[in-house]
Amino acid sequence: MWHDNETTVDYLNFGVVADACASLLRQSRGEPISIGVSGGWGAGKSSLVKMIAARLETPVASAAPSPSAATDAQPQPTKHRYVVITFNPWLYQDFESARSALLQIVGDEVLKLAKGDEKLLKKALDLLKRINLLRLAQFGGEAAITITTGVPVGAIGKAIGKVSGLWSALSSDGDAAEGGDKKEGESLDFKADGLLNPAKPMSLPNEIHAFRSALEKLLEEIGITLVVFVDDLDRCLPETAISTLESIRLLLFLKRTAFVIAADNEFIHGAVKKHFEGTGITSDIATNYFDKLIQVPLHVPRIGVNEAKAYLVLLLLEREARAGTFPPEKFDQAKVDIPRRLARSWLGETITSAFLHDLVGTDTRLQQLMDLAEGLASLMFKSSSISANPRLMKRFLNTVFLRESLAAPQGITLDIPSLAKWHLLERYNEDLAKALSGMVSSDNDGEIRELLDAETIAAQGGDLPTPFSNDSFVIEWLQLAEVRTCALCCT
Repeated sequence: MWHDNETTVDYLNFGVVADACASLLRQSRGEPISIGVSGGWGAGKSSLVKMIAARLETPVASAAPSPSAATDAQPQPTKHRYVVITFNPWLYQDFESARSALLQIVGDEVLKLAKGDEKLLKKALDLLKRINLLRLAQFGGEAAITITTGVPVGAIGKAIGKVSGLWSALSSDGDAAEGGDKKEGESLDFKADGLLNPAKPMSLPNEIHAFRSALEKLLEEIGITLVVFVDDLDRCLPETAISTLESIRLLLFLKRTAFVIAADNEFIHGAVKKHFEGTGITSDIATNYFDKLIQVPLHVPRIGVNEAKAYLVLLLLEREARAGTFPPEKFDQAKVDIPRRLARSWLGETITSAFLHDLVGTDTRLQQLMDLAEGLASLMFKSSSISANPRLMKRFLNTVFLRESLAAPQGITLDIPSLAKWHLLERYNEDLAKALSGMVSSDNDGEIRELLDAETIAAQGGDLPTPFSNDSFVIEWLQLAEVRTCALCCT
């Protein structure tokens, strides 16, 4: 079985795009940048993001600038170390504000980086106080009144004053009352530690500005560029998605920060329209708003027949290598040769049958699997129910091999190419699959004579009988490896 987790193992030649994106982030030289990685669900956005992160975490030597270049160029950050963190707003949607969670994750990472330097650690702790303040401010009600006035209103306000450490009780002459409890109704003033002005109501805009300045200076002193990868944004409700994007833009979009946001562009446009529902917003305004939030839109490369073929081949060979039926060293070589061939496909070096047979040698069963991958790739590309989506192709193979494993304990051996062919028909043309299943009987040992005849006619180019149609997909499907029985496949 193949898992559905993101990976840095490149089976789809995404490495070229990951290289370009990592290069773009480096070229920003500390200036804020937001890149949107767009693609449908299962298209490989998360894997592409992970590949970009892996490249950023690998140091790149840069030549020292010449004296003249140093004079003419704009001031640059003294270091180019990238620290990558991943934020998934979907995880917090029903439990905590995604905005609060994002701020907390950034604060925790900065605190971790500042450890070992007493001066930086103190600044990082002050930054966390500001983050806690901003997080509490969004609650509204008693919490918001307590924070903005310094007066602990209600049970929530008292808890904030006691736990947060942002206030100290002041005596009548203005000195802190050590160890004394304030009487109910008496005011609590902010500590005069440079974080907030003492005895003054809080100004939220000023606090946001102070937070941004503090974070920017701290990143500069630590000597890092913080790269935040935002994943699964298109799984969130529109309010959560827009809140996350606006938080990035308003609170965290500053020097030495970069954001790579994995989300389907169409979803973000829809979320913008939903956010401004009732205002008569036009598509053009929604697009402008989107462009403001995401500076560089980057699309996951579209998968063609050649890429689908390569993907299926590598998945099948990976399984064979795990099972010990394909030498690991040959699989490692295939992981090099296939992407290299994909990268040169514009020169006509496609994934051909001869190339695939050379990969596996003379093993007949492996050659049949290569033929299966080649046949499936074209149909999966054309099928509207799969459209060469990597997640759906992986799920397709998982289902095929699961059905094989369910039959094995019963002493039933299923032919994988035939099983895959049958399952493809179930996904693409359920009506035809049901019609063929109805033709199965014990009298003919599960064989379907009509299917065998149709496969022969399709190979010769004739008109197909009922229940088949002359649809191009059905014709190509019939030309795959013969499936004379579907009784066991339907189990």
